[in-house]
Amino acid sequence: MSVTQRAFDGLVKVLTSAAGTATTGVGRLGAAPPDDRPDVLLTPLSLTRVGRSRRLGALLDLELAVAVEAAGDDVLDLTERLLAAAESAPGVRVGPLPEPAAGFGFVAVLAVSVPVAEPTGPPVEESVVEVHSLAAVTGVVVGPDGAALPDVEVHSSLTRQRATTDAAGRFSLPGLPRPTTLTVSRGPRRTTLEVPDEPDGLRIVLPSHEGS
Repeated sequence: MSVTQRAFDGLVKVLTSAAGTATTGVGRLGAAPPDDRPDVLLTPLSLTRVGRSRRLGALLDLELAVAVEAAGDDVLDLTERLLAAAESAPGVRVGPLPEPAAGFGFVAVLAVSVPVAEPTGPPVEESVVEVHSLAAVTGVVVGPDGAALPDVEVHSSLTRQRATTDAAGRFSLPGLPRPTTLTVSRGPRRTTLEVPDEPDGLRIVLPSHEGS
């Protein structure tokens, strides 16, 4: 049984209980009233989409509108009981009968939430993780004459980490993956080199002119 049908059957049960000894029947939209019309006639009018929500998974939110018409010798008391029962039912909103309907009754609008499937991607069969070893790169930058060069910028092309040599030309870049390339520069003077397997205590010569 569909979620909408269960919601409608629940409304019929609530209003039948409120009607007491009055007869209750279910009509069909567009059909002529039966000759032996019941005191309470419930007719589904429409089922409309309201939106989507994720209260308990993916849901399609709908509204079911049901016309509730009352008749009989005790129609005022009957309509009052039906209205009170509908107003007390959870997830039900009450409004007037649509034109050109005449007589006693109302429209009960029921909130209906239908679970819907969501598309998913293909299952992950295997996770591949590529691990690169990390190493601290230390060293000294000197000029062609062997003199230590301060204020030289050393940076990694892979991680963008940067260091500046001290007064003794020393620098340190912690935790660099390998392979990586270092760029060493001061003003127009520049050189690049691949970090070797033993990256500790490098001696880098910075040329006296622009180049690499």
